[in-house]
Amino acid sequence: MVRNFRFDPKADRKKNTLIIKSLYFEPDFIALDDFLPIFVDKLWDFARFNQCESVKFEKVYPVEIKERLEYHLIETLCRGRLNRV
Repeated sequence: MVRNFRFDPKADRKKNTLIIKSLYFEPDFIALDDFLPIFVDKLWDFARFNQCESVKFEKVYPVEIKERLEYHLIETLCRGRLNRV
């Protein structure tokens, strides 16, 4: 079995936050640009399922991907709010 990424989520229900304790992308992971927006969208679905209102990343490897993930989090959140108006 080939694994291109793995992550460790935890729902902090007291703070209504889905915490991604660690997220690792393997060196052979391809199509990152196509994957990130879809992954973040599904993370929001998972967060809502767990009654969480926010998502926080603690450790992301490679480190430079964390900023891109946070950008997609904000973009997805804004798009969701605009669609509900």
